[in-house]
Amino acid sequence: MGVLNWILLVLLILAFVWGFIRGYKSSMGKIIFIVSILVGVYAGIPIGISVMNSQFGQVTLTNFYASKLPNSDIFSKSLVGLELVDKNNLIYQGFSEIHFNKFFAGFFVSKCVLLNDTVKMAIASSFSYYTIVGGFFLLFVLIPVIVLNIIYSLLKKVSPFGEDGKNMLGRIAGGIKMIIYASLIYYGLMFVVVLIDQIMVKNGGYVINNFLIKDLKLDDGSAFSLAKLFYNYSVSLLNWISLR
Repeated sequence: MGVLNWILLVLLILAFVWGFIRGYKSSMGKIIFIVSILVGVYAGIPIGISVMNSQFGQVTLTNFYASKLPNSDIFSKSLVGLELVDKNNLIYQGFSEIHFNKFFAGFFVSKCVLLNDTVKMAIASSFSYYTIVGGFFLLFVLIPVIVLNIIYSLLKKVSPFGEDGKNMLGRIAGGIKMIIYASLIYYGLMFVVVLIDQIMVKNGGYVINNFLIKDLKLDDGSAFSLAKLFYNYSVSLLNWISLR
């Protein structure tokens, strides 16, 4: 596990302990929302990525999307043996040919799973990624919303978190809330790191970029980690900087 993953893990553990000690005093609606998003991010997305890395995701669905893409020269170009930046440049050219806005194309470039194939397969794999991972995220958000609202409707006359929000359920809810806040803080920090990295890459500096590639295994499209997840959120908004 890389350095950035260890930092995230420690941050989440400390946040949960702090929230567990403080308890929870907010409304039930807020905790239902928080829990649902948390389940979607930390369960739905990883499960979706696992499905994306399966035969169905990388072959069946990706081949389906590939069959809808053009057969022009840029789509036939191989990405094998190229540096990540060069791969991204070619993939951007492919998106440009199908008239994707460059800013929005960034959301898909960072989700290309098949980076050791052709441009066509890389782009098709990004469509598969959003179909599968997005679907599982929404599913794992929706299920807790429904289940927790049903449970709350049966127990709404009872204060589930105790008078001071510090019974066992209240402490667990407090820990979950702080995990959300810690995740947002980590995302903010990752956003700054990626912003600096993109500016440096644009000006020919690759120190941070090389560290991120090695630490998060960015050159391995099938490798998954929570820190890489936050990186992908950030780079999908910022990687247009180094490619302008």
